[in-house]
Amino acid sequence: MQYALLTDKGKVRGKNEDNLFARLYTDTAGFFMVADGMGGHVYGDVASGIASDIASLHSEASILSIINGEDPEKVLFALVEEINNKIMEQALQNREMLGMGTTLVMAIVCNNKLHISNVGDSRLYLYRDKELQLLTVDHSVVQEMYEQGIISKEEAIGHPQKNILTRAVGCDKNVNPDYFEYDIYKEDILLLCTDGLTNIVDDSVMAEIIGKNNDLEALCNELVAIANQNGGLDNITCIAVKI
Repeated sequence: MQYALLTDKGKVRGKNEDNLFARLYTDTAGFFMVADGMGGHVYGDVASGIASDIASLHSEASILSIINGEDPEKVLFALVEEINNKIMEQALQNREMLGMGTTLVMAIVCNNKLHISNVGDSRLYLYRDKELQLLTVDHSVVQEMYEQGIISKEEAIGHPQKNILTRAVGCDKNVNPDYFEYDIYKEDILLLCTDGLTNIVDDSVMAEIIGKNNDLEALCNELVAIANQNGGLDNITCIAVKI
């Protein structure tokens, strides 16, 4: 297993409020996380930074827990809860930070399994057999409208309310992450990314870029470059993992 990562503030934002974390512990076990901070009078970088710090502190223990037979969903939920509590604690200590929060998508790879926990609209994709599949579900107003049949998939892509989240980490004492588990195979490619990429680069374009890049660093560089060419309206972050 190998990975590459890249984060960029884009062309419009004054600073980068995205954060990320990635670490391999063995050839077949790794932990990956992307977070997109928001709110609290532009303290979003603090919220996403807390997520990254907590992931760094607890990633190895989390992987070992799963290898030793603990329920992966519970292991990841405990991490999300810890991040949620720390962000709220920080906001209470500094009232200027009230309202800050972050999206979160975390993935643990071990025992030929992919374990995902996510809150918000940062995403995880799987590229296999020349096809790109979204493995997470956005927690957003637009996603709910699409699921209810109010708008079409095409209308959802450019909808003006696309950035309104229905769930985030650090904004409420109760946090509600989704959990997904998948089998993974050699040559699979995982892509964790923030909406600064997915809002302005179509999935078909991302699939094409992944398909032609054997080098993961070149892949991340090209994805970020395309997002910036399309306007770079937000911070752009991605982690590419090859199994």
